[in-house]
Amino acid sequence: METAQQHVQAAMDYIEAHLDTPLPLDRVAAAAGLTRYHLHRLFQAHYGEGLKAYIRKRRLTWAAARLRGSDVRILDLALDCGFESQAAFTRAFKALYGTAPGRYRARPARRYQSGLRPPTPPGLAQRRRILRDPPQLVEWAQPLQLAGRGIGVAFEDQAAVEALWMSVLAADPPAPGDTLFGVTLADHPAIADTPDRCLVYLAARPREAGSEAGGTGTGEGEAGEGAPEEGGIALEIPAGAYAVFVHDGPLETLLDTVNYAWASWLPRSGWVKSERPDFERFRADAVLGGPVRVELWVSVERADRAGDDGGTGQGERAAENEPPRAG
Repeated sequence: METAQQHVQAAMDYIEAHLDTPLPLDRVAAAAGLTRYHLHRLFQAHYGEGLKAYIRKRRLTWAAARLRGSDVRILDLALDCGFESQAAFTRAFKALYGTAPGRYRARPARRYQSGLRPPTPPGLAQRRRILRDPPQLVEWAQPLQLAGRGIGVAFEDQAAVEALWMSVLAADPPAPGDTLFGVTLADHPAIADTPDRCLVYLAARPREAGSEAGGTGTGEGEAGEGAPEEGGIALEIPAGAYAVFVHDGPLETLLDTVNYAWASWLPRSGWVKSERPDFERFRADAVLGGPVRVELWVSVERADRAGDDGGTGQGERAAENEPPRAG
């Protein structure tokens, strides 16, 4: 007998195989072995948003990949994704990516949002845990000074990120209680641009005493010496608002938590993505064989304060949810 999660996974598998074709919900439900009504309820409970919204975001993510890799006309792409007009497609794309399709294609620095990726089966279970424990909104009051080594990576290039951390930790082994930071940003002058690079990832430690972000319980780490080592990168992350998600689970499913934060929680939150970097914050135990607990700090700002590229028209809801100050 199939479990509820297996039914939801079957629906997702069918959607993935038919992103560029019509997807009547009755057909998706039949592939999952359920009625449409039953699938809607299960999908909402296990994934945290509706089936139609999931299909729309997966198609928009598929469209973003085509914008990066081809010269397809935006109108043709809109029709392929099931939208009735280019204007409707543009509104939906901007709500997910924070910028219009044409600007996304023309400005590689805007591409570090990877859209909505289908969760792995362990990631689907992790997502249910996240739904029970919503993010904490924190107004972090002081800049964070970091130093480390960085690389340019494509979306979800976990192998390159893992290799970077192995190199960094081998060169300077941390104590189990040290606090480490994995920072993602759109660009950095010290990292060469390449056609496949979509973001910059920095494996870092605190650079000055007392400069760490206020946390939600991952522990305090040792401060660095001030300047980065030769060939390293110094980075200051400005103060501002953050949504802090906690990932309790294997590192292999961390991307599922990132995906939920960016593609599911953020578009419905009343907040928009800030241009400030995001970062992961964790004790060195997590990469030394100890318990895995990672804080994901997603930089946000109120929608009514966002620039042209970021607004979603959700400023009133954001104003009702001012975060507490920290740091």
